[in-house]
Amino acid sequence: MLAQHNIGCCYATGQGVAKDYAEAQKWFVMAAEQGDMEAQFNAGLFYYREMGMGAERDERKGVRWLLEYLKTAKRQGVDFTGSNPRSAIRIVEEFVSKADPEDVQKWDRELMLLLCECYREGIGLKKDVKEAAKWYKKAADQGLTDFVR
Repeated sequence: MLAQHNIGCCYATGQGVAKDYAEAQKWFVMAAEQGDMEAQFNAGLFYYREMGMGAERDERKGVRWLLEYLKTAKRQGVDFTGSNPRSAIRIVEEFVSKADPEDVQKWDRELMLLLCECYREGIGLKKDVKEAAKWYKKAADQGLTDFVR
């Protein structure tokens, strides 16, 4: 996991290899899928901000990885005043604030579930049961009732 994240960093910075953002993104995602917190953050940034030529841009994937990062950070007792958690929170809030109700219908189950959980539990975002309920309703409206209780 750590080695995969480090390989991603090498490709992102060109350290020892030619700089290749698509390759960096691939390695970050591999490590992120195994629960590496920093890789989750980097994968989120690469998807959300398209860090360079060749990296895939997909805001929803980016936000999903950033929410995973926030959950992992909370489990590991990370101080949320640090720059990475603050950046992740700012991106998630930006994404949610500009979410078009029509676009929400295109969100995948994992992203919707993570957002609901983060609002409900106060993971990175201000704990807000009403906001969580609003997103659970949107999920239910999409037919994602298997996790809506």
